[in-house]
Amino acid sequence: MRLRASVLDWVRRGADVAESWAFPEAGNSGRFAVEVDTGSGFGGRFDVGSPVAELAEGVLAARVAEIGPDGRIGPWAVITSG
Repeated sequence: MRLRASVLDWVRRGADVAESWAFPEAGNSGRFAVEVDTGSGFGGRFDVGSPVAELAEGVLAARVAEIGPDGRIGPWAVITSG
């Protein structure tokens, strides 16, 4: 994951370990949740359909999580600017 200027981009990775052996892993619809921190904590969530997001100026950190087919948010990956 990279945060350069006002562009955040990342490479989608597959699950390392299955969370449940009872159900196969569902396919990714290519949806991701993005939240930014401008100094007061993470918030301002928006969703994107590809592994890139354009951010406003003044972002100190960003985090990304995959949105599953059932709408649940997966684990967050965090990156700071600089």
